[in-house]
Amino acid sequence: MLQKFIQHLQSTKLIAHDDYTIVTCSGGSDSMALAGLLKAVEMKFCLAHVNFQLRGEDSELDQEIVQTWGKDNGIEVYVKRFDTGAIAEETGQSIQATARRLRYLWFDQLKSEIHATAIATAHHSDDQVETHLWHLMRGSSWSGFTGIPPVHGDIVRPLLFATKKELTSYVAENNIPFRTDKSNASDKYMRNRIRNEVIPLLEDIRPGFKHNVHRQIAAFSEAGYIIDQFMSELESGMLHLGSDGIELNVEDLKEMPFSRLLLLHVLPDYGFPGRRVSEVLNLLNAQVGKALYSSTHRIIRERESIQIRPIPLNTAEETFISQDDLEIHSPAHLVLEISENTTLPKMGNSNEAVFDLDKIKFPLKLRRWKSGDKLQPFGMEGTQKVSDLLIQNKLTTSEKENTFVLKSGAAIIWVVGIRTSAASKVSTHTSKALRIKYVGIN
Repeated sequence: MLQKFIQHLQSTKLIAHDDYTIVTCSGGSDSMALAGLLKAVEMKFCLAHVNFQLRGEDSELDQEIVQTWGKDNGIEVYVKRFDTGAIAEETGQSIQATARRLRYLWFDQLKSEIHATAIATAHHSDDQVETHLWHLMRGSSWSGFTGIPPVHGDIVRPLLFATKKELTSYVAENNIPFRTDKSNASDKYMRNRIRNEVIPLLEDIRPGFKHNVHRQIAAFSEAGYIIDQFMSELESGMLHLGSDGIELNVEDLKEMPFSRLLLLHVLPDYGFPGRRVSEVLNLLNAQVGKALYSSTHRIIRERESIQIRPIPLNTAEETFISQDDLEIHSPAHLVLEISENTTLPKMGNSNEAVFDLDKIKFPLKLRRWKSGDKLQPFGMEGTQKVSDLLIQNKLTTSEKENTFVLKSGAAIIWVVGIRTSAASKVSTHTSKALRIKYVGIN
């Protein structure tokens, strides 16, 4: 095992003798094996142990075994304790997600503080198989089948060549102490069931199954380079960038023989996992306005496209504008000027409006439009619903949601960027005017 480790380091150059590496060490057989191997080849490293305080006395014993081994072998040990349960409850995340976030945040912080070269984890070849199946069951994109990368940013994984059995044998043969996490035997988590039930069953049905998965991972990894390059080139022609998101032409997607692959390449960046691609494809034949949501974005079916936009924030925000304000930035960017120039903007310049200052009631109010809003459009008799005005102007769902109204008293005097009201219009009797320019949304 030691010779294989030396050969692996020489061929991959994941860790050099001049490096100072943080070994993430839980106290289990895998991470203790990594610590033992690095000591055997006289690498410079320290141990970083996170006590999540989730398993009572077992958590304390895990910490103790790491600290004791480090002390006995002259290896620096850093320990961080988290009240993980309380933090998970406060943030609303699962225990597993919280623990993962906390440990990697601390590892990054520690690396900076002690000027380490890299962070080493003890993932091994059996973890590769488990991760491959986990992605398959979750319906991930092809990138999920490429396995655990040996290098990801500052993280290196020097044990991916070794099996769990080899690591267990190594710690036993070299009298390296370790502890077994009893929760790994629980069927509560999907990964545990894959590890403890699915993989042994598949290996029994088809001896050599794990070896075949590793061959597939290698093939997926190489194919991934080709697919990523092709999809990046395709994406540059298919994706149209807007001010607040992207859009894809519906007819182009319908005619494309590999639209599913394109969406698998694009959607994860916006919080949509691969398993939701079929939902997005169904949008191509849905009615206008139909939407799908992730935690951060939504995909909306418009007349000729599907648009990916951030989920709007705080749509109820309202800003008061005094007569002394020259500029406001929220919820929209407006520039104001009081002048004696009462000339109306040129036709088509709907981003500017001019009002009779004497007919204005301050403070003005700026907010997003809402159902039931009405105004008396300049040049028309009677009132008109703002919603009808937006439909007439063929605004998309996103554009509608980012439409603002400006109110003077109880009256809407401007559907910003679209139409002014007759209520405060300038006339031959106007002495001073309030000129407002709509710059956009910050």
